[in-house]
Amino acid sequence: MKRVVYAATVIIVALSIIFFATACQQKTEKTENIETTKLSVRLKWAMLAHVASGELIAKEKGFYKQEGLEVDLRPGGLEFDAIKTVSIGADDIGVTSPDQVILINTKGAHISAFMVIMQKDPVCLIAKKESNILEPKDLIGKKVGVKHGTSVETEYRAMLNNLGINSNLIQEIPAKFDMTPFFTDKVDVWTGYAVNEAILAKLKGFEVNLIKPGDYGVQWYGNMYFTTKKYIKEHPDVLEKFVRATTKGWIYALEQQDEAVDILLKYNPNADPTHQKEILKVLKEYLITDATDKNGFGWMEADKWISIQDVLFEQGLINEKTNIESLYTNQFIHR
Repeated sequence: MKRVVYAATVIIVALSIIFFATACQQKTEKTENIETTKLSVRLKWAMLAHVASGELIAKEKGFYKQEGLEVDLRPGGLEFDAIKTVSIGADDIGVTSPDQVILINTKGAHISAFMVIMQKDPVCLIAKKESNILEPKDLIGKKVGVKHGTSVETEYRAMLNNLGINSNLIQEIPAKFDMTPFFTDKVDVWTGYAVNEAILAKLKGFEVNLIKPGDYGVQWYGNMYFTTKKYIKEHPDVLEKFVRATTKGWIYALEQQDEAVDILLKYNPNADPTHQKEILKVLKEYLITDATDKNGFGWMEADKWISIQDVLFEQGLINEKTNIESLYTNQFIHR
């Protein structure tokens, strides 16, 4: 009888151990299997260092995965405009410039920026050093390649307006993205970006002078993330996670530049690695400022939004001003 009781006790204990072990295993699996949310992000342009380093790092280093996000990064451009794809629901998040956020809202769309990448827009005018074109007044009588219909043109005209320079005194030549007219002296000055075309000119062997609208009172943000107001209302937790992981990605890219370029080349093998490394070297001054040190990466200020909207209104690009507070939110930004 004692043996039966003993045997029964052993069986019960054994079953209890098995049950407990199984329960623990199931609990561990539930803990480890984080619920994944799929997210599509439409970039502003092709995958280049100043366009996508932060997102690519966050994807490749597992920052998104740690937040339970499965992020599909999609190149943007003229044929895949983020404003359009996000507005119609084809993408969840997009990257654009602040003027586009304002313009589309005045046309009845309902989108908001929720994180800025570039605290200072790297728009600049590029001139060869031997031209002695050093400041805006030196543009008078010169041929300037202008990208019509872009924020580059808007900032260029805002700078001239701030300084009282009549654009009729400048020979403006319609320009696209190919810098050949600048390299072959068809134009004296090229409008572009300090983190892209200016570097490309240097790699081609040209010493250049840069004229930055930001140095002449044009306060402008660069690339920023946006989505629909509906998505912000319905999925604040997803955006919180995206901001947290993407911030880690951009900071990592600035600190580990060689690795960031290696990762970039996996997605864009046609990119020039030397060009991309030079981009990352100068990118930090546009991403990290007193505002980010004080309030956190991605923070936006009302005063700058007001300044941008004023420029658009003055240039006749919008007929009426909209409520600034409806254009952006800092609710997901943390120091």
